[in-house]
Amino acid sequence: MADASALVELGHAAQGPTVEDAGSQFEALKQSRQPIRHEMKGFASETISCQSSQLHRYSEPVDRLSRKSMSTQTTSPTSPSTPAALMPRQAVPALSVPTLDHGPFTLSEDAASNFTLVVFYRGLHCPICLKYLLELGRLQAEFDQRGVKVIAISSDVRDRAQAIADKLRAPALRVGYDLSLAQARTWGLYISTSHGTTSIGIEEPALFSEPGVFIVRPDGTLYYGAVQTMPFARPHFDELLAALDFALDKNYPARGEYAGPV
Repeated sequence: MADASALVELGHAAQGPTVEDAGSQFEALKQSRQPIRHEMKGFASETISCQSSQLHRYSEPVDRLSRKSMSTQTTSPTSPSTPAALMPRQAVPALSVPTLDHGPFTLSEDAASNFTLVVFYRGLHCPICLKYLLELGRLQAEFDQRGVKVIAISSDVRDRAQAIADKLRAPALRVGYDLSLAQARTWGLYISTSHGTTSIGIEEPALFSEPGVFIVRPDGTLYYGAVQTMPFARPHFDELLAALDFALDKNYPARGEYAGPV
């Protein structure tokens, strides 16, 4: 497993710590497991060290056209058939969904102190999603202490969302549903077709969105994003907590923002 300090690309000294300083400080945080304090917008808390050395970087979805179609035509990055890559430090798309027990959710009105963590999951049919959301529910209080609001969203209908919430038994976790596939695609999510009944005996919807994890600043700009084509190997929430500790303590900027010529 790659070392976390090697996976975090650090900016110039004017934007934050040097590569050597930030890398050594983050490594020391992991090794020492000593609590630190950070303050941001009047919010202060003691943080915990991370339990693993893996961090996940934002990756841009690739064109999913077949080999044959790629040889005969080109597709614009903004084509309806291709997920759009979101850019760090730029405004994320609008997001508004109903939730089971917490009223309507509108991202632009969420008013998080530091960040909003948006977790898109596949749906009731996905056993990995249940395990993933159980971990999110277990750690939600840790995110709350850091001024990070949390929501889990799927393209499931209400009854299916309620069924997974009943299994989670995490009443504080906001569970959104009825995410439209058009809206999912604006967030760069991949869309899958049904393969029938899953290993837990639940039928997949005809179409559903694949996972994505985003951390959004209160001003509506993207801080972190991870989009996947598959249900497994998702970002771990304990590692995200450790990364947020580092980011808040060092005022670390969002990376991957360059969109000029290369």
